[in-house]
Amino acid sequence: MAASEGRWHFLDTLYVTARTVGFAAIGGGAFMLLGFPAPLIGGGMLAVVVATLSGVRVQVPLPLRDLVFFILGISIGSALSPESLAGVVKWPTSIVLLILGIPLVTVGAGLLLMRRGWPREDALLATAPGALATILILADALGANVSRIALVQTLRLAILVIVLPLLIGLYTDIPALPTGGNGAAPLDAMELLLVVGAGLAGTVVAKLLRLPAPSLIGAMLGSGPLYLGGFLTAPVPNIILIPSLMVVGGYIGSRFAGMTMASIRAGLVDGLYAFVAAFAISVALAGLVTLLVGISFAETVLAFAPGGFEVMIVIAFSLGLDAAYVALHQTVRFLVIAMTAPIYFRRPSKRR
Repeated sequence: MAASEGRWHFLDTLYVTARTVGFAAIGGGAFMLLGFPAPLIGGGMLAVVVATLSGVRVQVPLPLRDLVFFILGISIGSALSPESLAGVVKWPTSIVLLILGIPLVTVGAGLLLMRRGWPREDALLATAPGALATILILADALGANVSRIALVQTLRLAILVIVLPLLIGLYTDIPALPTGGNGAAPLDAMELLLVVGAGLAGTVVAKLLRLPAPSLIGAMLGSGPLYLGGFLTAPVPNIILIPSLMVVGGYIGSRFAGMTMASIRAGLVDGLYAFVAAFAISVALAGLVTLLVGISFAETVLAFAPGGFEVMIVIAFSLGLDAAYVALHQTVRFLVIAMTAPIYFRRPSKRR
């Protein structure tokens, strides 16, 4: 009996996952035909959001998500080159401004929500630009409105996925598909084994160091030196890369699973207020970095984007931008928030 139930559960999960990826493929293909930048992610996300709000059950299992992030981590590593890291001396100034901007974004957007009647803790948790898992755990421990906080955070990410590529595409030539590596020859069996082994080793190290998104960051750190050192030149083939990007879009869209149109309408105005405030401050800081140190605005705006750690890195790669720069900044902000938020919210509150 138990074996039969387990088999049914597996088949049901497989069917729902295939359906979710199918919706993502339709949305990504439609966005590609319409000429949208980063179409596979944005289009896939939007199609899955529409499906789940229409009552269709969607799901991207965690093992599939981690596998896809591993593939994309290797792909991002294949895009690294000595030239892409030539501007690393400019990064410390950028990182300092990023760290200083964390409280500006949180408080600036949080004040708007407080003016709309939100309790202080709820507002600040809803506008923290990253480390979502930590934020939701804290919200639950504090007795905050977890569902409302999650809705505002999820809406912000969904809007960023659509808005940022369009904004960058206004003044930047964007490839139809991401490119990596320095040569056109496909990976042979030995090269594939080498890059996968390096990616797995990097993932293990990332997990030991407790880095965020270890399958993505670890695979990037593991494969990157092989390309930086010239040992490999071939990128991950598009036949693997394209489905991976579609799954990422489906994964973002699946975050709306369980939400209803009524709940989204109820939180939409607050979510838009919080997004506009956080995005305006982040764009201003990104522009300041561009003026001070000369890093491309397309890259700084993704590095300073308020949230969506893994997604911003993948979008940078899919737009042909410096994903290493974006990854470092998003990682630093994630770690700063994850370490400081529990300390800040440990203080007794009137509600508690």
